[in-house]
Amino acid sequence: MENQLRVFRVFLASPSDLGEERRVAREIVDELNLICSKETDLRIELLGWEDTLPGVGRPQALINADLDKADLFLGCLWQKMGSPSGTHGKTGFEEEFDRALARNQNAGTPEMWLFIKEVDAARTSDPGEQLRKVLEFRKKQEEAKQLLFKEFKNVASWRELLRSLLLRRLFREIGNQPIIAKEEQAKGSARTQEQVTDSEAVPKSPSKPGPAFAFLADLIEEAARKVRTKELLGFDRTGALPAASTARLLLFAATNYDWNWQHIEFGAHEINSIYLHREAAPLTGLERIFLLRTILLDTFSIKPGWYWIYKWKVPIGIWLPYLALNDSDESMRVAAVQLANRLAFPLNKGAKTARPIIKILKDEKPAVRIAGLAFLGLHGVARDEAAIRELLADQDKEVRIAAERSLRLLLLRISPEAELQRSIRNRDNFDDDLLEALKAGVKQISNDCLIEATSDASGALRTFAARELFLRGALTDELARRFVHDDSRGVRESGYRFLAANGAALDFTEVKNALKGSYLSNEPSWNKGDPVVVIQAALERLPANELAKKLIAFNDESVIAIRVIGSKLQRENLDVIRELLGGQLDELFKQAKSVQSSEKSPHLLPPLLSLWGPSDPLEAAKGEIETAALEILADKPTAESRAVFLRHLSTDSSKSDQLIASLRGLAKVGLADDRAKLLPFLSSKSEAIEWEASNAYLALSPTIVAAANDLLASPTKTKVWCIVSQALKTSDTAIWKVLEKLLLNEDEDIRRMACYFAVKTQTKKQLTALLNKHLTKGWYYYNVVVTIDRALYAPKDLAALFLSDEEKWAARWD
Repeated sequence: MENQLRVFRVFLASPSDLGEERRVAREIVDELNLICSKETDLRIELLGWEDTLPGVGRPQALINADLDKADLFLGCLWQKMGSPSGTHGKTGFEEEFDRALARNQNAGTPEMWLFIKEVDAARTSDPGEQLRKVLEFRKKQEEAKQLLFKEFKNVASWRELLRSLLLRRLFREIGNQPIIAKEEQAKGSARTQEQVTDSEAVPKSPSKPGPAFAFLADLIEEAARKVRTKELLGFDRTGALPAASTARLLLFAATNYDWNWQHIEFGAHEINSIYLHREAAPLTGLERIFLLRTILLDTFSIKPGWYWIYKWKVPIGIWLPYLALNDSDESMRVAAVQLANRLAFPLNKGAKTARPIIKILKDEKPAVRIAGLAFLGLHGVARDEAAIRELLADQDKEVRIAAERSLRLLLLRISPEAELQRSIRNRDNFDDDLLEALKAGVKQISNDCLIEATSDASGALRTFAARELFLRGALTDELARRFVHDDSRGVRESGYRFLAANGAALDFTEVKNALKGSYLSNEPSWNKGDPVVVIQAALERLPANELAKKLIAFNDESVIAIRVIGSKLQRENLDVIRELLGGQLDELFKQAKSVQSSEKSPHLLPPLLSLWGPSDPLEAAKGEIETAALEILADKPTAESRAVFLRHLSTDSSKSDQLIASLRGLAKVGLADDRAKLLPFLSSKSEAIEWEASNAYLALSPTIVAAANDLLASPTKTKVWCIVSQALKTSDTAIWKVLEKLLLNEDEDIRRMACYFAVKTQTKKQLTALLNKHLTKGWYYYNVVVTIDRALYAPKDLAALFLSDEEKWAARWD
């Protein structure tokens, strides 16, 4: 059964000189209703004289009938007090205001919000009758101190102010909470109540407390009774408050301090203690905001809390922009904008002056403005350009730098060719992020522009352009021969690849020297070249007899030659590879060794190879050929290759690559009896060997559950991930009964792997039961609770983002 729609009625009272403000108010209400209708049962109904149905009687009396239904009176004045209403000489506005105020004082409703638009100082010196009445009314309200009011300058500030206040009011209404008079939270230093001036407050009125406040009142009374009777003064548990009650008071106290005095967050122990009793008591809206802020500022994924936000039912479309725009803590506003960036949340959509991003770019803190610029760099559109350009003249240097970068990223996405040409003219540098933006729009860039880019000062841009031209088939022989002399190895590689693919005679030694970098250098990706892809492209054009000659030369080109041969062989024609590994290679090696001097053999093998492998280049080449041959057989496995794989299971550390290829092949064509031969390698110190041995053991076992039990007798990250990966590929959920116990493993990564499997395979009902079961243990791990809490209760888009983060983390183990 659907929830009954809740209507929050707002009566808008204003004279005729505020027509534009009335229109904007309706736009804001429509926008908020659009957001709320998707996630909550709450809807705002805006009432005013325009909405009053025709009828018999005094017009103002008909309007008053709508006013009497209102939950919130929203009064707004500027230069006019309005027209007479037909009674007691009052204007319509005055009658509406007095009627609403009297009802408020008697019944506590409606709330009273009053706004006054600023008037030019020149007008106040000679105000005229209407403005004089407004000024007198304002003075009367200031002297009476019956309520607080806000001033605004223009329509734009009215839009921003009203939207912000209505958003905050929606938070309280959705949570059924009383109003808290507070325009801003304390900014880091304690302040007494007397220091909070009227100008800092939100218009307020009494409101009926919800169930959370009633519960708190009873709890505080119980605690006070125990204090008076001295039951809580001793250091024993006799008469102590229950753990759930104590945790509830801790949350109340922390929220009160955070909201009214100085920002704090719960630590991991505090919020997990509260989470243990999450179903024990209802929470106020402010407590939920406090918990929301705590989990959003958690950088270590150890603070759960989405359960409370899920129960709150306030949509992310309300609380995320609210925190980004209105939270008084700089770090929270930055975190909210950064989260919006990751979610591609539309901070830059809406009416021109009402877009949240505009206020973010005007934030007083540079870090917030920089976060907003980063958002526009990734998600900005053409109309955001002007807002970015304004910050090119910002007082803060870091903001100016961020604005320049944001503008470049935006223009590279929306007009890539024009921006690329401008960057070339200005000799702007390019990094990975700028190249990614360029790559996204590369189809819009002409060949001529890319050719021009290959002469740019930026090596990164030249490499990008050269590679794109090669992929398009747009290179010419002349361009390619110019590229091979470029300073960037990436550009050289594109030139050589074109020449090799088109049959040009290449000196392979020249290619190797041109493309190889320093063995231990940390070169950027654009300054790296791969001679293997060039030589392979050249060898692929050779006839079989020439390839054979390359193979028996026993140099690094021999390894490439056998890979080319393997790529041309079909599965049924692999006898030549098996014969090679069966002894033919040894005979060929003896012949080569007798006629060829190792000192004259061209090779790419680094000098440091002798530290862990053969120092003889011929011997090293032979080993590489054997490895390549085994990899060919493993890629195209047949039963006939099983014996070859078994023969190459060696504990010789210098043959680890051959062992890895053999284990990979056995996983595909081995027999159950072969598992015993895998046991020595399951405890290898090499993660690559341990992975392939574990994978083969799983593949050759009757069931994955039985194999997993064997492997997890001594669990390691490599074994656990091998099991998880295999089970996910085969959709084998039966393995969960084996993996579940790993949630209590002391290794954080192992627990995370088990959680990842659970989130990927278990139903919501199963995850809920798992969470409850985990929390009832005598001890438990925070990251397990956080992962399951996110999967169950985070908003849909955010849960998808969390899962994406886990998938990226998991990918590094493959």
